Amino acid sequence: MNKLPAIITLVPLALGLSALNASAAIVNYSTSFSSADEVAYVDGDLNGIDGWNSAGTISATAGAGYVQLGNTQRAIHQASGGPMAIGDSITVSILFNFEAVGVNAVWRIGLTETSSIGAGDARVGAEVRQGGTTQATGNGFMQLRDQSAGNSVATTVAYNNTDFHILTTTITKSATTNLFNVVSDIDGVTTNSYDVTNSTLYEADTVYGTFQQRGGANLGNVDRFSIAQVPEPSIATLLAGALGILMVRRRG
Repeated sequence: MNKLPAIITLVPLALGLSALNASAAIVNYSTSFSSADEVAYVDGDLNGIDGWNSAGTISATAGAGYVQLGNTQRAIHQASGGPMAIGDSITVSILFNFEAVGVNAVWRIGLTETSSIGAGDARVGAEVRQGGTTQATGNGFMQLRDQSAGNSVATTVAYNNTDFHILTTTITKSATTNLFNVVSDIDGVTTNSYDVTNSTLYEADTVYGTFQQRGGANLGNVDRFSIAQVPEPSIATLLAGALGILMVRRRG
C-alpha cells in the first residue's frame, strides 16, 4: 500500500542527483606531447595544437616528445577549462626534468583564470626549484614550494639532470571565501600541504591548467601533462545513501 509514494519520492530525487552529477566541470585531459599520440604532435610551436595556448616549442618526434619553454613562458590548456565549484578538487601534474644544475630554474604548475599566455600565471598550485652547484657532475637538489615560492619544504630531493620526475598538485576550493587547500608532491614522496588565498581564481567562472618555467630559457623539458577533477560520488552511491535515508524514515 505504501510502496507507490516511496517510488514517487525517489523519482525527483534521482533526477536531481543525476543533474548534480552531470554538472559542468573541467574536462579530464592528459598527453605525452609525442607524435605517437592520437593528436599526432609535430615538431615546432605547441600553440594551437590540441587546445594548447603556449609560447613554447615541442620536439614531438625525438624520443617521447618534449616541450620546452623560455623564461616566464606559459603553456595553458584552454580546451579542458571549466568551472570550479566550492568543494571541487582538481589535480594537475607534469613529468619534467632539468637539463642543467645550479641555475635555480623553476617548473611551476597549477590553475589560472585566463587562457591568455600573456597573463596566465598559476594563481594556485606548486613549483619545484632546482639548485646546487655541482653542474659538472650533474648532481643537485630540488625544492618543493607553493606557486609563489613562499612555502618551502625543509626537506629537499636529490637528483641528477638526466632524470625525469613527477610534480603533482591537488587544489580544493574551500567554502571559506578566496581560500584554496593545496597538497603537492614530487614523485609521490616529498609532500607539502598548505592554504593559498587568491580572490581572482576563486571568483573565476572558468579555470585552466597551466605549467610554466622560470629562471632562464629552455632549462628543462616537460614530457607529460595531465589535469583531472577528483572523482565525486557516483549517482549509484548517492542513490544508495538516499534509499537508506528513506528506509529509516519509513520505519519511523
